[in-house]
Amino acid sequence: MAKLDAKACGIAFGLVAAAAMFILGTINILFFWAESYRRAISILYLGYQPTLIGVIFGSMWAFVYAFVLGVSFACLYNRIVEERKAEIDKKIKNLAHEIWVKKGKLENNSDENWKEAVRRVKGE
Repeated sequence: MAKLDAKACGIAFGLVAAAAMFILGTINILFFWAESYRRAISILYLGYQPTLIGVIFGSMWAFVYAFVLGVSFACLYNRIVEERKAEIDKKIKNLAHEIWVKKGKLENNSDENWKEAVRRVKGE
């Protein structure tokens, strides 16, 4: 499994959230939804008002929050991937050793034993 670039993931999350906030804020300006929507959004996104400047402030806060969420997600994902890879490598190493022992501890077979262990563990 490939690792995620934390910065790129944060930027992607941030851009999507900022765009969504900008679109929803613009719709709120044009159609003036409910006052409760404005209050709820202005609590989360400081400076949000159903005005162009307010929508820009809301979009900036949405980017910041989502950037932090994206970076956190990528770091957690990468940690899980590293742990999983270490677990698989350990299984391969142990199985390669077992294969070597079953074959009578023959020398110069380590590459073949390793490839067979990889094939068995990964199910190839």
